[in-house]
Amino acid sequence: MLEVADRMTDTLCQYDKVIRKGGEEFLIILPNTVLGAAVSTVERLRVVVSATPMPGPRIIQTLSSGVAQLNPDESAAVLLDRTDRILYQAKGDGRNRVESINEAPLLTSIPRE
Repeated sequence: MLEVADRMTDTLCQYDKVIRKGGEEFLIILPNTVLGAAVSTVERLRVVVSATPMPGPRIIQTLSSGVAQLNPDESAAVLLDRTDRILYQAKGDGRNRVESINEAPLLTSIPRE
């Protein structure tokens, strides 16, 4: 798990943050990033995670993600709820994919699978 978090951190810009939310779920904070660029960044992370070797038998890791932008006057709780809904849509649509919703710093909820 630490290797994956380190790889994600190394892939991101200086001011972006990887925060473990719990279990195999991470939040990625991309301040001053528009939605399209955030989706591209998370897609790059998805590829990096898939290429991260794990000890033991060869296991291909996947990453499903929900990406959303913080709207003006919106609470963090509302944003987290929205990203979780998008995340579960990505998982339901086949996993190992990045889904977003076009709505305006940036937070992404990512569980490792």
